[in-house]
Amino acid sequence: MVNVSKRKLDEYISERLFDLLYEIFAIKRNVKDFNKIFVSLFSPTERLMIIKRLGVIYLLLKGVLKRDICKLLNISPTTLDKYKLILDKETEIYSYFQKIIRKEAIKNIFEEVIDTLYGPGTPGVDWSEAWKTKRRIEKRKKYGI
Repeated sequence: MVNVSKRKLDEYISERLFDLLYEIFAIKRNVKDFNKIFVSLFSPTERLMIIKRLGVIYLLLKGVLKRDICKLLNISPTTLDKYKLILDKETEIYSYFQKIIRKEAIKNIFEEVIDTLYGPGTPGVDWSEAWKTKRRIEKRKKYGI
């Protein structure tokens, strides 16, 4: 658990610091640069907490079963229910993640079409790679990731 001081931060200062955080993350950059900033700003525990939160919301919106989410992310059902309540209240998060899910759905459709054309058993295709792709697609269908 992250320790936070009991002393309140001035609201104006808090807003300014949030604006600074936004500026740092809003600049377009590649994944490598983003990762450097993310790793330098947050401790390993904080990074894991943020990633799990995003994962819970994402998987809930994709309709993955609760027990599968808990198993996949190693979280308790209580934690999952907490984020389900947050998701029910926050329409901004819902709409943002829906955009991401739509983009991913299109990508998945193309990947499945290519897999049917060049799947295991197709002459001239590396069967081991084709089976890996097929298993990855099946896993994505089951778990959402």
